[in-house]
Amino acid sequence: MIPLGTESPWGFNYSFNPLIDFCVSVLEFDGLYVGPFSQHQEGSGTLRSRGLDVESWRSWLANVVATQDARLNWHIEDLRSSLSKDVASFRHVRNIN
Repeated sequence: MIPLGTESPWGFNYSFNPLIDFCVSVLEFDGLYVGPFSQHQEGSGTLRSRGLDVESWRSWLANVVATQDARLNWHIEDLRSSLSKDVASFRHVRNIN
């Protein structure tokens, strides 16, 4: 048992992202197999017939994932100062625990 107040704070967030889910559902619809997403049935092949392949799908997924960080929507006037405050606050909280 860990004594009260000695554990390190941490968090875990588990959720779904509809834009990423859509990318995966395209594989199921079309039937394109891209590991590890290769357990679905053969699909219509409609998108493959129009040029969708493993590399183009992976590139599309990478672009979608890269744009999902909510921090991309924030605008911080003085980023350096804001980061300094965040780091100081984190260090303060860490020293309390």
